[in-house]
Amino acid sequence: MAKTLISRVINAFEGESPYTNIILYMSCLGASQMSLNSILRVMADAEHSLAGITKTVREALDLMRRWGYGHSESLQHIVKNSGNRLVSELFKRLDYAVKAGVSVKDFAKIEFQKYLALSQVEFEKNLEKLKRIVEAYTTLLSTTSLLAVSFLLISIIFGTSDPSEILEISAAVILSTLSSSSLLFLTTNLRRRLFHREATRPESLYILERLTIPLLILSFFTLAFKFVYPNPLENRGFSILFYSALGGGPVLIHGFLGRRWHKKVGNIEESLSILIRSLGDYIAVSGSLRSASKLMLLNDFGPLNNLLARMEVRVRAGINHALSLKMLGVETLSNLGHRILRMMGEMLEAGSKPSETGGILSDYVAYTLAMDKRRRQVTSSLKWMSVPLHATLAAILALMGTLMEIISDIASLLAVRIVLINPLDVSLATDYFYIILVGISFITSVNILLADGDSVFTFTFYFGLLLLVGGVTFLAMSTVSHNILSSFSRLTESISGLAGGG
Repeated sequence: MAKTLISRVINAFEGESPYTNIILYMSCLGASQMSLNSILRVMADAEHSLAGITKTVREALDLMRRWGYGHSESLQHIVKNSGNRLVSELFKRLDYAVKAGVSVKDFAKIEFQKYLALSQVEFEKNLEKLKRIVEAYTTLLSTTSLLAVSFLLISIIFGTSDPSEILEISAAVILSTLSSSSLLFLTTNLRRRLFHREATRPESLYILERLTIPLLILSFFTLAFKFVYPNPLENRGFSILFYSALGGGPVLIHGFLGRRWHKKVGNIEESLSILIRSLGDYIAVSGSLRSASKLMLLNDFGPLNNLLARMEVRVRAGINHALSLKMLGVETLSNLGHRILRMMGEMLEAGSKPSETGGILSDYVAYTLAMDKRRRQVTSSLKWMSVPLHATLAAILALMGTLMEIISDIASLLAVRIVLINPLDVSLATDYFYIILVGISFITSVNILLADGDSVFTFTFYFGLLLLVGGVTFLAMSTVSHNILSSFSRLTESISGLAGGG
């Protein structure tokens, strides 16, 4: 039960569904005019591509083989025990179609077209939802500075309680409000995992992935160390930049290097659709993967050329065709490429027609990549709007820090005469600004990851970038505001002289 729940959560986060894989299997095998028994037998053996349904399909096959059950009773067994509503409804429709005398080929074709149409409608609905969530979050970000400044003023004007309590409540309210938006981003299901989970991958990518958790732990400890040694060089602006750079620099580099792999895999995926269609056609013409792989090398598939050359060597060495295609998918590093090429190998090995199989899988890949482009158009606005908004927030907080410092100095000098102003410790205000900036950097990075869902490198890149942008902007604005408002510092000194003279 727990394992099934975890599997569903992972699939939801990665934007994958067992229903999709079953539709692809049924469409490819049905287009090859295979019988229902043969289709169920192939699906029962697809341990990796159809995990979670294979056991139930095997049980249905046993009912037919050993106990003489008909197609309808066996399909009803799958309907009742699949554990997935969409899968159950699919096999229920298949049962009705078989009873009505509809061929599996026609049923599978209709279901695939229906799947693409319904997926398009669902995508449009979720894309509009994502747009609204992104707009709402950017609006929240833009009002954060107003909330922070308001709470800061409350803590020093008419302050009847400890200012630290007010600022703690303020930080908790602001960050909890922003973090609640992550639940909204989590409800969107447009995200798609970029890298597959297979252990076979380049050493540099493997090292980067293994470093993710240690680097994040080190970053959080470094950021927290500011409260142990709060003010190096006795400069509040520099202290925020120092710890932001120290905590964010390594994860920014980690994310930057990881996003270079994003680009490589993205380029591979762009050529994936034409590769799969061409591969299916070449196998249909030449009669074998070995001959088709030689013909494929005569064409230019961009970043896939080297991978195709390796596949040709494997096939020539006598490696199983299904395994050769699976290894080609693994070498693409793409989760999409790995899934589709593995499925293609399994179905070709089971006897599906190469041209029909390649055409259906190619259409699915092209559809998926087209939807990805539209999703990125929305998420890119969140990515690039978050940077200037974060810089603006840091600048406003730095300016307010300078003003609070001057006001607190004046209030402390005239505390006997002015009881409406409660002097605020500068270090307390600096810690408040620091918590706000670090917390928002983390929440925004999480939301970007939840919107795109490609890999953890997206999170580390934007987390490090926002920390660095916030620290640099805070120091720059703090320095500039001190220079601009230096006349008020002289006024403070004059008031001090008057107070002393009085």
